[in-house]
Amino acid sequence: DDIIIKPLQSEILFNKIGEYLQVEYTYQYSPGDIIHHDPSETKQANLVQLQALLSQQPPAWLGQLEQAAAQGNVDLIVQLVQQVSPAQEQLAIALKDLARNFQFEKIIEIIHQV
Repeated sequence: DDIIIKPLQSEILFNKIGEYLQVEYTYQYSPGDIIHHDPSETKQANLVQLQALLSQQPPAWLGQLEQAAAQGNVDLIVQLVQQVSPAQEQLAIALKDLARNFQFEKIIEIIHQV
């Protein structure tokens, strides 16, 4: 018996599956899958900064982002984030990290505070 608590991280899930089923995973990455950034960048993008950056986005886009977060749709969030201006890279990085860590409620919370 084992337990994995939410928010669920895929790496932990796959490690537990591998542990109990004695399987080994082989990953193949394409160049676009690998993201290189300093994890501290996300920490630096505090709540106020994220709210300020989000307030500069069109209301329709914010609505789509909120809906994608409410559905837990990581792929759609990543697609929407790709529409963000390169000048707002900090916003894009923070939103991708939140989505990939299944922090959908946090995304919705930030949007509601805008």
